Amino acid sequence: MTAKPPRTNVPSVLLTSIENETIFRIIGGPCTTLATTVVQLYLSNHEGYHNKWNKQCCGVVCYIKDNAKRSFFIRIYDIMQQKMIFEQELYTQFVYKIVREYFHTF
Repeated sequence: MTAKPPRTNVPSVLLTSIENETIFRIIGGPCTTLATTVVQLYLSNHEGYHNKWNKQCCGVVCYIKDNAKRSFFIRIYDIMQQKMIFEQELYTQFVYKIVREYFHTF
């Protein structure tokens, strides 16, 4: 039986090669990014009817395959602080909507 070749991280065309390498280093060994780009994260207000969006952060978003956790994630990284600042695990009942080309919700 032949072993699968290791996946390589997918870079963003919006980042420099140094920025992409920084993200790959932050992500770490057992994880692979299947897609990478820049993002602004907005969260709805927690009070009332969730009728207002508040800017939470900006960073680099990655669609991650985490082999250690045996799961997939949407993770946002702060490239300046070199750390993860948001994480959402993807699961079977996860609902992802593309409201506009530039605005996705879940």
